[in-house]
Parts: sequence; structure tokens; C-alpha cells
Amino acid sequence: MLRDGLYELHYCSPEEPGDDDSLLLAFRDGRILGSDRWGGVLLGHCVFDAVSRKHKCSVRLQVPPGGELVTGRAPRPDGDSIDIDADFDDAALSQSGVVDVGGQTVRIELQFKGPVPH
Repeated sequence: MLRDGLYELHYCSPEEPGDDDSLLLAFRDGRILGSDRWGGVLLGHCVFDAVSRKHKCSVRLQVPPGGELVTGRAPRPDGDSIDIDADFDDAALSQSGVVDVGGQTVRIELQFKGPVPH
């Protein structure tokens, strides 16, 4: 189950398998907050769908001016925002899959790291 806590999200473009990176996410009460070392920020929410037994997460990635996506796409010079949706299984603490980021596929792996500090 995706429980409240800190997660590391590894991501890479399938076309550039050696060009991967990671970011830190915090899940709390259905809200998601994360950032990468390049200044990108993720804000969103996650809800559990009892029928599919999946956690449905929706985030908006804010790309800073001058940033570049792992897919190689450069956003607008003044920055950009991209909506990303992902579904995660109910059981595993480490999960992987693919998501659409601005029309291109990105491979992700989500790993639970521990509880959110109080």
C-alpha cells in the first residue's frame, strides 16, 4: 500500500537507459510533494480505488526556466508545467512502470524510504 512517508522515485527515458535520475517524494494524507535536484517540483494527490485495488496518483510537474526533461524535451524558456498520472498496486513497497510525460514515455521505479518526519 502507498502509505504516508518518503519515497524515492527513479526515472529514465527508455531510449536513453543510462541517463537516469531520481527525486524525493513525500506522501501525506493523499497529498504528494516532491522535488528534484534540478529545481523541478511535483505537486499532486493520490487516492485509492477499491475496485481496481490501485492507488491513482495525479501530479503536476513544474519545470524551471532553462530546465530539460529526461526525455530530452526542453520546456518553454520561462518554464513549463506538465500533468502526469500513474497507477500503483496496493501491495508492494517498491514498484515500477511507465508514465507519459509530455507525450513521451518515462520508466519509473518508486521505493518507500521511511515515515515522514514530524
